[in-house]
Formats: sequence, structure tokens, C-alpha cells
Amino acid sequence: QHSLIEVPSKVEARGLEDIYEGSRLLLKRGIGKEGLVARIASNSFCFRNSIMGFKLLGLRPHEEKTLLGTIWSSLGKYYYWMTAGSWGMWHDELHLHFASKIPVAFFSDSRNQKNIIRIVTALQQIDPNQISDLGELDREAKRQAEARLVKISKLEAELDEVIFDLYELNEAERDLVRDMCKYGLDFFYRQSESIAVQPVVVPDTAYGLIHDLPDERAEGLEGYLQVFLSQWNADLEPDGELAWEVIEGPEGSSVIAILFSTIGKGTIGAPAKPTAPQEWSDVLARISKRSLVPVGTMRAIYIDTLVRAVSEHEILIIKRNEARHWTRSMAREDADATVARAMQLADKKP
Repeated sequence: QHSLIEVPSKVEARGLEDIYEGSRLLLKRGIGKEGLVARIASNSFCFRNSIMGFKLLGLRPHEEKTLLGTIWSSLGKYYYWMTAGSWGMWHDELHLHFASKIPVAFFSDSRNQKNIIRIVTALQQIDPNQISDLGELDREAKRQAEARLVKISKLEAELDEVIFDLYELNEAERDLVRDMCKYGLDFFYRQSESIAVQPVVVPDTAYGLIHDLPDERAEGLEGYLQVFLSQWNADLEPDGELAWEVIEGPEGSSVIAILFSTIGKGTIGAPAKPTAPQEWSDVLARISKRSLVPVGTMRAIYIDTLVRAVSEHEILIIKRNEARHWTRSMAREDADATVARAMQLADKKP
């Protein structure tokens, strides 16, 4: 929060006075690591051209909150990132003609209207000055700050779900938006410090069937497996399904592989023995022998670090051990690519 000051006596160019009073949406032109910054104001004050103002004429309270919530949501970030050419170029900023073109939808039922008002109001009441660098706080202050961050995270997740419902996004579209905002934007700004390049967390049991994964929606490698297996198992019904095995590369290689094998539906158990990391060379030799990967490709695995190989009964995915490559949206991309490859192999059969 900043205190207002008197207008300077010398101003190079005055803006439209009409936008300085009444109910209006204010949107920061510059975009940084914090993403989009927006608020709704009704008290009278002027501002510099680093802020864009939009008069909210005739909008009801729930419509104003919905508009603000849409911009704050992951969907708002995704939309502007994909459409505003000025975000990600020389200067990260949002121009008026891009900002004004966001498609706006409103709820028609009172239950959702009250819900969006509740969520956005709760986020508006959070004082940004109370969000501090945790490393500079004592134990009690750090505990309180962490609690506030958890509260904000929960509210933002609620907001995303409400806005996704409003725009009728399907599950694949929701995963794409979440992954772009969580990993794509974070990688763009933080590069090697980003969570996008952190190693994935391998499940405690590194092999199994789809029912060995959590029942609820998961993130990370488990989320990847949930989506990949769901898509492939739907094609293998009613007689078959895929078993999976996570194979970590040798120490220092920064690669990870997942080997999927077709088995009969309802088969008890999964791969009898998980593959230990030190047996990576044996795994590659076995894979090569089964013609999953052409001869001479093994060295390329460590260079290109992207392999999608399909045989009659197995699928092999090898990629860098970085979180951005093993997301729910990437699972759909890999599943589509391997299904297409499997169809090509089927067409070549005599």
C-alpha cells in the first residue's frame, strides 16, 4: 500500500480525468516475476501511465469481482502470456490494446456469484506488506508468514477452479494452463533457479499399475503417470492395460526413463523387480535388443534427452530429470505421440 501525494505542478502530459474517479479496474502495465498486478478502486486519485485504467460502468459487484478474479487467475496469466507479444520481448509489459481484449464471462447463478465474491474479497484483504522474505524473519514471524502464504495459495487454487468452471475448460486445458503458469513462467524468469528444472520426486514404489497411484489428482511424476496411463488404458480396454516402471539414470546423467509394458487386464502385480540405477547400461542394452531404440541412438539419449520409442508391447520415454518435462500436460503430449506411433506400426503389419 502506498500513500497518495499531491499532483506535481509540472506534468508532461495529463491523462483522461474521467478515469481518475468512479469504480474502475487498474492494471499495471509492467509485468515482472510477480505476474499481473491489478486492483479495483473507487476513490478519486490520478496515476501515471505505468497503470492502465478501465471504467466499470454498469457492472454489478459480483461482475467487478469476476473481472478482477479472471485477471488474477492462472487463466488470465496464460491468456496474456500467449497473446501479448510485448510480454517476454525487450520489455515485459502489457499494452492497452492487448489488455482490453481479454474475453470476459460472468456467472448467471447466485451460488457462483457469492463464491467469486468471497474468494476475491479474501484476496483483496491480504496486505502485501505482510508478505516478507522468510529468511529475514524470526521463528514466530516466519510461522505467521508461512501461514499467510498457505492461505494465499489455497485461495488462488480456489480462484483458478472457479474461473476454469466459468470458462468451461476441460481437464486437459486446465492442466495446460496450470503447468504453463507453474513451470513455464517460472522457468522464463528464474532459469536455472526455477522449480521447473528441479529433479522429479520418484514414487516410493517405482513400478506398478494405475491403481498403485493415488486416487486423487496428483502433481509431478505421479500426475504424469496418472494421465499417460489413463489415456493409454482407455485404448487398451477391455483386455489390456499398461504397467509402468521408473528407471533413474546413472549418477550424474540427469536423465530418467519410464518403461511401459502391456499386460492383460486384471493381471496381479506389475514388473517383478524394479530396475536399480546401477543397472542402467543393462537396461539400455535390453531396450536396444528389443528394437525399442535404433542402434547408435544410445549416445544421443544423453545429448538430446528426448526419446519416445514404441514397440509392439512396450513404450519407452526418456527425458531430462527436470520437473517441467514430467507434468500432466506433457503426459498428454507424450501419450498422443506414442499412440500415433503405435498406429503407424499397426498399419505396417502385413
